[in-house]
Amino acid sequence: MHGYSHVYVTEDAGIFPLNRFSEFAGLDVKAQEDKIVRVKEKLESKGIKSNIFMAPGHSFDDITIDVLRRHHFEYITDGFSKKPYCRSGITFIPIVPNIREAERKVLSAGIITLVVHTDTTNEALLERYKIICEMHKESLASYEEIMSLAVSEYDAEYEKWKLKNHHRMTRLYRMAKKIFGRKKAQYKIRRAQREGVFLL
Repeated sequence: MHGYSHVYVTEDAGIFPLNRFSEFAGLDVKAQEDKIVRVKEKLESKGIKSNIFMAPGHSFDDITIDVLRRHHFEYITDGFSKKPYCRSGITFIPIVPNIREAERKVLSAGIITLVVHTDTTNEALLERYKIICEMHKESLASYEEIMSLAVSEYDAEYEKWKLKNHHRMTRLYRMAKKIFGRKKAQYKIRRAQREGVFLL
């Protein structure tokens, strides 16, 4: 389940501060519960049941987690780790925060998920996703396989380090994109990473 309306109504980054906007973080229990219950009921009325949640914009807070647990959600696809981990009584399945990182030929060791917004994906973006799947086809796994793995403890320091590096690389990419354009910027960032200029 990917939120209710995907409309950002606060400027709260939540507990996983990739972005400074949210559909959930910063809202009170009643507002968050109303959204989660309404979309859960709507999906179930169409025969769709899920115990996995992915917050729009990667932004949610402790209230979101409490409400999700009360309504029988067991997993959140978010966070940085090398394998699924437990935090606040719910299992997190780690993410790769953007398509650029998934396009690297050598991914970080461990488990990652990549979000695909099917309603806004154009042909060019779909082609990039196809290339990613082909490049990493030997490593692809189903959610069922991921859910059967042992769950590790939450490593706050590792997540903090990954967030810091993510924000730094995002700033560098945006600057390079303005100067060189998207494809050349990706190439230059990847080359710099390979040569050890930036530590990821």
